[in-house]
Order: sequence, then C-alpha cells, then structure tokens
Amino acid sequence: MGIIDEAKRGQITDEMRAISKLEGIPVEKVRNRISEGKIMLIRNAKYPSRKLVPIGKGLTTKVNVNIGTSSEVVDLDMELQKVKVANKWGDTLMDLSTGGDLDAIRRDIIKASDLPVGTVPVYQIFIESFKKKSGGAYFTEDELLNTVEKHLKDGVAFMTKGTTSLAPSRGEVKFLNSEYFKVLWNTNRRGIRNTCVTTISYGFLNIVETY
Repeated sequence: MGIIDEAKRGQITDEMRAISKLEGIPVEKVRNRISEGKIMLIRNAKYPSRKLVPIGKGLTTKVNVNIGTSSEVVDLDMELQKVKVANKWGDTLMDLSTGGDLDAIRRDIIKASDLPVGTVPVYQIFIESFKKKSGGAYFTEDELLNTVEKHLKDGVAFMTKGTTSLAPSRGEVKFLNSEYFKVLWNTNRRGIRNTCVTTISYGFLNIVETY
C-alpha cells in the first residue's frame, strides 16, 4: 500500500509525521492534503533518497539543482563534485547530461546523491536516435518507453518533458508541439505496472509510488 492509499484510509504514517515536523504543519493537514493530491513526495519508492522532499500546497519552496555533461565537456568527477554541493544546499537534483555514457553517468550521480534525482529522458532518446538514424529525430514509441523504464529502474524520482514535445506519427514518435508524456498511457501495456504517475501543469512528472 502506498502513502496515498494510507492517507485516503485516514492513517497517519511515519512519513506523514516526518513531513509535519519538517514543514511545521499539523500532521492531520499533511494526511488530508496527500489524500487530495495536494502534497506529494518526490521519490522513487523502490530507491528512496536519503533526504525527504515533499512538495505541494502550504509547503516551503524547494531548491532544484541542475547539473550534467555536454557534448563538449564530459567530466564525471566534476559532476560528482557538483552533486556534493547540491547535497549541501539543494533539495532535488536533475541530471541533464547529453554527453558521454549517459547510463553510467546517471547511475553514478544517483549513487552519490542524497537528494531525489530527476532526468529528461527525451534527451537520451533523441541523442541515441540521432546517432542511429544519421541525424533523424525519429524513434518508436517502444524506444521512448524503454528509455523511461530504464531511468525508473535506475532510481530516477521525477522527470520533465524538456523544452520540446513529441507526438506519435505512423508508429514512430517525432518532434511536434504536443506533450510527449501522453505516450505514457501505454505503460501498462508495456508492463511498467503499478507505477502511479502524477503530472503537474508545468511539465513535472513525479513518480509517486513504484511497486
């Protein structure tokens, strides 16, 4: 049972008490707002971060730290130094890497981070598609979902859709002006089951519970 189910049943858990203490609001209010979807935890339930990070109505503003390699600079040691700074001053961390071994870099960043780590899967799928198809920004729905699933299994806690969006076309996905995470309706068909996702208007994808 996840924290949302527990809240809807009227239960008060240790996590709710921790949020109440952290944010300085009554635990009953925390429980009620979780049950209403107005407070959530930024986490991957299978791989929780060492820092508890709730967001939502009536809570303090959180600081997100963006790091990552580029096609010109690939220096993992430097990125891990940034993680140390983020651990001290931040609340969440985003790996926006676009250069080097993206899978290895992401896993090392997650391992070193005390904070929930987010990614932009479309960066990786675009780069890999571009390399495989000689510059063509086209890829299948399954290729996109494989990348999203891989990030989740690595312990990614949240995702954003980036500045460019996608839509399905002739069995593939290409760059258009519509939200590519609409493709995620297929996650149950793909077998990414019992993953509760919540989208917020500005494109935040939060993995609330993963069983």
